[in-house]
Amino acid sequence: MFFRKKKKEEGISEKAKKTAKTFDKIMTGVIIGGAIGSALGVALSDKKNRQKIKKKSQEAYEKGKEFVENHGEEWAKEAHKKSKGVWSTIKKKFFQIISSDEEDF
Repeated sequence: MFFRKKKKEEGISEKAKKTAKTFDKIMTGVIIGGAIGSALGVALSDKKNRQKIKKKSQEAYEKGKEFVENHGEEWAKEAHKKSKGVWSTIKKKFFQIISSDEEDF
């Protein structure tokens, strides 16, 4: 998911690839677990808390909608510029760490 590419990574061992796949699965589990936990927390809370959550959610939605209407395109362009290459850098560092750990064995 996070580290998959159509092109094969050069110089990456099978153990490092397997570790990357395991990392993908863990991150997917964390994201799904967080979503399920949040949904259950809201569903199992008392009525007063649900009303507060609903009110705050509506306020946040309106603020976000207003922001996107006023600054969305500008923000998206800036975010794209700043994030360009971040994943590739993280991936390179991750594989360097995995490769250096293999040399210790």
